[in-house]
This record gives sequence, structure tokens and C-alpha cells, in this order.
Amino acid sequence: MCLRLLIGLDESSDNTIDESKRTEKLKTVNFDLAAWQRWSTGFFSMCDIQFPERGDKAAVEEGVQLQPKFDADGLIPCICQDAESGEVLMFAFMNAESLGLTITTGLAHYYSRSRRKLWKKGEQSGNMQVVKDLRVDCDQDVILIRADTQGAASCHTGFRSCFFRSLDSESADPLALKINGGEKLFDPESVYGK
Repeated sequence: MCLRLLIGLDESSDNTIDESKRTEKLKTVNFDLAAWQRWSTGFFSMCDIQFPERGDKAAVEEGVQLQPKFDADGLIPCICQDAESGEVLMFAFMNAESLGLTITTGLAHYYSRSRRKLWKKGEQSGNMQVVKDLRVDCDQDVILIRADTQGAASCHTGFRSCFFRSLDSESADPLALKINGGEKLFDPESVYGK
């Protein structure tokens, strides 16, 4: 989609526009609407991106157009990594609207299955995720976001990453977990009131 702006057109003394200058100016101000939306700081409550129907195997697996495969509930899994360190920060789902908003605003948006609603990451906590790179896997059925976190943590529990526990291989209990994600960076109760 391209937005055409009429900026700084030269008007004659009788307030009419010289058509040759108008055409020349229009050619210089065509730009990509999605790029403008990423640049702008406004809030977009709805997304204009319409994802195409998926093409054949070659188009999906090696093509150069995003053709996400949403599941029967209209969702696609999304992994978010720290853009600099590569640390996995969280896993969530997206629907078409949240994926479109992520693309157009440059801020991570997800779909909450438990609350059944769209959410912008960091809307309450301030821990926004600024998207630096958005990738899909070979089948285009998983999204990978590489982001800069604007705030202390990505996990709603207060830890930097949602993956703050690992299997404790030294425990006699084969299902025992240990905390390996450092300390909590914020108090969830004071942020979310839960």
C-alpha cells in the first residue's frame, strides 16, 4: 500500500497548482504506508494488513512474501528473543490482528488465550518489546521476534525471561526444577494488582 501526499506544492499567485510541478512532487513523496506507521508514534486500534492465502509449497517454504499459517483458532505461536544476546524471553500466541499491529507499529502485540483479547506487551508494566527483526520458520507456522525490551523484564512473574527455571539434574526428584533466571526485577503485585 502506498500513501500519496501533497506536500509543499508550488501554487501560482491565483492559488492554482502547476500540474507539471504537481506530478513531479507526487513522484518524490510516494512512500510505504507500513514504514510510515512504524515511524509514527500514534496508537493503531485496528490493523489494515490483510495476510494473503497461503500459496503452494514452494511459495510458502522459499518465497519472499509473508504467508503465516494460523491454526484452527486463528493463532500462530511466537517466540521472542533479546535482539542483542539471543536469550529467549517469552513464548506467546498471535492472531492476525496482533501480528499486523506488531508489523505496523514495531511494538510486540500478542493474543491472550486465557483473557481472549489482544494485548500490547508492556502496556501495564512498561516492559515494551521494540521489534528489531521478525522472522518466520520454513513452514511459516511459527513467528520469531528479536526485540529490545524497554524495561526490566519480559515475564509477568517479574523475571527477565519466562524461562527462568530449568530441570534440576542434580536432584533425586526427576521432575524437580531450579530457578536459574536471577532475581525478580519487579513485583508483579504492585504492577498488576494480583
